[in-house]
Amino acid sequence: MSHKQGLAAAASLIGVIVSHVIVLFDFIEEVHEKGEPLERALPDAGIERIRPVMITVGATILALFPLALEGGPLWKPLCYAQTSALAVATFITLLLLPVFYSISNGKPHGNERRARSQSQQ
Repeated sequence: MSHKQGLAAAASLIGVIVSHVIVLFDFIEEVHEKGEPLERALPDAGIERIRPVMITVGATILALFPLALEGGPLWKPLCYAQTSALAVATFITLLLLPVFYSISNGKPHGNERRARSQSQQ
């Protein structure tokens, strides 16, 4: 795979995955702000967002499939790299990023924060 193809693959992957992450985290925050505990908001967001993410990823992989089969020596490596990296990145987005989000967002929220601030006064 040439340098330009690698950059094109990386740019398109970054665009798709970043949009998935933004929508997922926005959904988590929205549910959490409505009073849902973080432990419940994370799985709810994953369950709610899995269908749109899988549709987007599936459509992208299906669109690259013919090019991977008959694209010639320049396009085949790009398509194989794109589809496999997209599958791995989707797994990371839906399973690992919510775990990292919960670890990094371990601070108290809502009623817990108010209760702690009132008890300190």
